[in-house]
Amino acid sequence: EQNIGDRISISAEINSSMGKIYSESYVSVPESYVNQTSGQTFIGLKDYSLYVSYVELKYISKYFFRENDDRCGYIASTLGFKKVNYGYADQQENQGDLSLKESKLIFPLGLRLGWRGSIDGWFGDGFVGAGLNIRAGAESKDPVIKVFNKNSTISKIYFTAGYSFGIGWAD
Repeated sequence: EQNIGDRISISAEINSSMGKIYSESYVSVPESYVNQTSGQTFIGLKDYSLYVSYVELKYISKYFFRENDDRCGYIASTLGFKKVNYGYADQQENQGDLSLKESKLIFPLGLRLGWRGSIDGWFGDGFVGAGLNIRAGAESKDPVIKVFNKNSTISKIYFTAGYSFGIGWAD
């Protein structure tokens, strides 16, 4: 984070799931298959193990309520992009490897209210906020992910609260 004026600072965040998040042990998807001897079509359920992972890059612009060289409250706008990855493996075929099947790009846009300590060197920053996940409702093309997203979608509106540690400089 860097102060770029008496009341304005800019910063960037990188947020990540730090690997795969196993959101459900499995999901059952209806699938049709044809019996080779009789030629009849049957519908059955096929089970899949699922995971979700993400990485997010966010730009933050803060406006402070007084000079920002010391402790002070602020309001901030945030803009970022988040890549969400979905993957799964077929449980009936004993596939142990959960492979990537689809990615979705989401654009978080939000506001924060916070309180930051003195910025020279190490500093702390507590905040609460809310925003919109633009493109969160985009329809999935993969049939297994589509079934998964009926029960577990990414919200179009988000709320956040946190405490960050950082390194900064005043001028």
